[in-house]
Amino acid sequence: TQSTWGESTNSLTHTHENMSQFKKYDRQLRIWGAEGQEQIASAKLCLLNASSLGAETLKNLVLPAIGSFTIVDGKKVEVSDTGNNFFVDESDIGRSRAQAVTEKLQELNPSDVKGNFLEEDPAQLISKNPDFFSEFTLVIASQMRDRECLALSDICQQRGIPLIVCRCYGLFSYLSISGAQHTIIESKPDFPLDDMRLSSPFPELLNLAVSLDLEKLDDTEHAHVPFPLLLIYFLEKWKKEFGNTPQNYEEKKKFRDYVQSFSRDIQKEENFAEAVKNALKLFIVPSIKSSTKELFDNPKCDFDKHPFWIVTKAIRQFYQVTSHLPLTGVIPDMVSDTVSYINLQKAYKQKAEADVATIHGYVSNYLTEYGLNPEHISHEYTAKLCRHVHDLCFVQYTGFKSHSNVSPNSFKQLEYKLEEKNSPLHVLIAVWAAEYLYEKQGHLAGAGVNNGNEEFEFVASEMLTRLGLSQSVLNNDFLAEMSRYGDSELHTTTAFLGGVVSQEIIKLLTHQFVPVSNTFVFNGVFGSSAVVNLF
Repeated sequence: TQSTWGESTNSLTHTHENMSQFKKYDRQLRIWGAEGQEQIASAKLCLLNASSLGAETLKNLVLPAIGSFTIVDGKKVEVSDTGNNFFVDESDIGRSRAQAVTEKLQELNPSDVKGNFLEEDPAQLISKNPDFFSEFTLVIASQMRDRECLALSDICQQRGIPLIVCRCYGLFSYLSISGAQHTIIESKPDFPLDDMRLSSPFPELLNLAVSLDLEKLDDTEHAHVPFPLLLIYFLEKWKKEFGNTPQNYEEKKKFRDYVQSFSRDIQKEENFAEAVKNALKLFIVPSIKSSTKELFDNPKCDFDKHPFWIVTKAIRQFYQVTSHLPLTGVIPDMVSDTVSYINLQKAYKQKAEADVATIHGYVSNYLTEYGLNPEHISHEYTAKLCRHVHDLCFVQYTGFKSHSNVSPNSFKQLEYKLEEKNSPLHVLIAVWAAEYLYEKQGHLAGAGVNNGNEEFEFVASEMLTRLGLSQSVLNNDFLAEMSRYGDSELHTTTAFLGGVVSQEIIKLLTHQFVPVSNTFVFNGVFGSSAVVNLF
């Protein structure tokens, strides 16, 4: 059970009988860890329509052991399904498509994933039983009309459930994420920051450095003093000799040479080479990332009672008091002997724990101020956010956006990109135009009506006028491609987009990596894609 936010549960992380699961999912655990796997294993997903795209998406989630899924689909398997959906075959023709796909997906991971199905028209379910969706962690709407998706978006937003809408039209496809706020604890940047605190060492680190007696060390010991200690030691020595820290670039270069001059053999002493390489880090004034500043400036940091925002507010208070973010306690690999490295690591870890204790005290104060139990947020959760303080992010999602409710400013600011003849954003214009045509005329582009392309182009032009966009951005080649395929799904496209959709779902469930904000479009003709934030 989990009565306190952030408390560890008695699950994959703690039970010896689940060691086989560690081995089974070893590769993915290396990416999102045991905590991420627990989030995935406890998730309950709902898929509307067991289309080729829906099946491909769930396949990529069943394999890494999503907790459970429920497929809602009122259709029977048809001959056309056997041509693009790998999870039905000829023996399934005439059977419930929801049941057929559920059975075959279940075979991929029968021991760890539970599959369910409901043979019902998703549109009817949305209209008549909106509370059905309350039990799910996330909802996926595959190959559904915009009108239905708009209604579903309202249902999910009211219940705080993320919704992913995805569609494929031949070689074109898109996905849209809607919902409420999404917090990211581990954004996993490509170039993570080293938080060594070299420019302003905390007392324990400073004491370790100044206590060194380099002259008494033998050559082996001298060659294995960790470079952070060398840099702090020599900076203190420099200040005693010259009365001040290096002030300009020329003096900083001289300091770098000064450090190197104390090496007994720079070709053999790799620790000194590391010190020389990192010498200028001593003079970098600590600052916070723009994403962290955005969190601190967000009104939610002042008023929202979600644990993420309460801890973030406490971290902000710590920063205001100390001019530093909490120390993460993690140090990189470096040339060192074992004892020295352990002592250095211990100093950083103890300082990080002290920072967490201070911040968790602020958290308890805020909980009391908000009239909540001071133990509502666990010390472990506070420590987790402090450990990933440089990676914290936030994405504010809105409801599902279509041609009928998108702000004209969304595309006005991107109009210049639509002037590019083959911009992937033309896919979104073509998709919206197809939906607009369906709403006005009751049929899809390329449905076999006379003068189909002319009608489609006219409707697309009318839609652009409603959006306040210039007619010059309309690319009829994209409309023709849309008409050529109509509403059909090509397996190559559904396999690709299914991979993208499942990847975004993993991000949303684990609160790791930064998900799309909020619409992704793919043009399979040119193999190009784009992300656009619609509002």
